[in-house]
Amino acid sequence: MLFALLVILFLSSSLQTALLLPAFFISEYRVIFGMGESESFLEELLLCFEGFIQSDVGLLIQLLSTVFTVVLTLVLCTVLLKRRPASLALCKRGAALHYLLGLVLGGALFAACFGVASINGSLKLLGIASPVKVGMILLLFVGYVVQAASEEILFRGFLMCDLARRISPVTAVLLSSAVFATAHFSNAGIGPIAVLNLFLFGVFVSLWVLRTGNLLGACAIHTAWNFTEGHVFGCRVSGFVADSTVFHCDALTSLSLTNGGAFGPEGGVAVTVVFLIVIVLLLVFPSRKEKQRG
Repeated sequence: MLFALLVILFLSSSLQTALLLPAFFISEYRVIFGMGESESFLEELLLCFEGFIQSDVGLLIQLLSTVFTVVLTLVLCTVLLKRRPASLALCKRGAALHYLLGLVLGGALFAACFGVASINGSLKLLGIASPVKVGMILLLFVGYVVQAASEEILFRGFLMCDLARRISPVTAVLLSSAVFATAHFSNAGIGPIAVLNLFLFGVFVSLWVLRTGNLLGACAIHTAWNFTEGHVFGCRVSGFVADSTVFHCDALTSLSLTNGGAFGPEGGVAVTVVFLIVIVLLLVFPSRKEKQRG
């Protein structure tokens, strides 16, 4: 199971790079040819590429190219393993409602985290960005829909759901969440609190999937969280600095324990507090089905 997951990650990462490189050379060919043949050509080229992947266009390509992960995971499950989409908790019934609820919940959760972090002034809104690039922001939202779905289908739909059938659900939630956190080790600015928060996020959305029986809600939560964090509030998203945002945000470096510093809010204790609360709420309060059985 873990071997299959690693293969999918390797193949999708390779395909993403194969898509990024031509786009980089097409977009930046004038800058590249202008570098000449200096001794520092390779260093300048790498800096140019880093700037490209941090740009709106580079980010959009990276987000959309995660569709390779979706395709590879679905092919593995439905074609090679002969499983139905329902085995990944991909259900049509109530799909729109699950997704809409997830979008609202994901956005509200990050807003709550921002509110907690702003109590001691570690995060502050500086005002509306000028100009607000509405078209690009909407395109990036579409990108986050794809990117979030890729991670949820792989880590929750494929890994967690399969483990839950083989072993206990508790072990499945903990193990899949640990693997999810580990997959982000290469992100810029990652630290112990960021790893813990990624693990807690995995636990939360795993519990949500088990509670609702539908993966689409988790996909929407993940989408809304990343999009709201980076392109509404203007915070760093797992180490990535967003360009097009609705608001500008200031994160005090002296209070990085709260706001997450270079990793963004996901690396701070404000997020830890919020996720611990929502996980406890999911565990304590019974679902509608549990109430009916009671």
